[in-house]
Amino acid sequence: MFDDVAPKAQQAMEHIVARAQAHGVVAGIHNGRADVARSRVDLGFRFVTLGSDARLLAAGSQELLGAMRA
Repeated sequence: MFDDVAPKAQQAMEHIVARAQAHGVVAGIHNGRADVARSRVDLGFRFVTLGSDARLLAAGSQELLGAMRA
């Protein structure tokens, strides 16, 4: 998905961050998991997602259903 990247993709992300910083632009990237988003912030991205709206809604729905079943 968005979180597992090949070495060339990793190099591309590093290049994007470097160029964005050089031009005073905020670099952003989409992620599927919070731990990956954190590692990309550590890489230099300043605008990160934590997942898609659909995934977050599904996770919240599962949590609510679990609470009702208990």
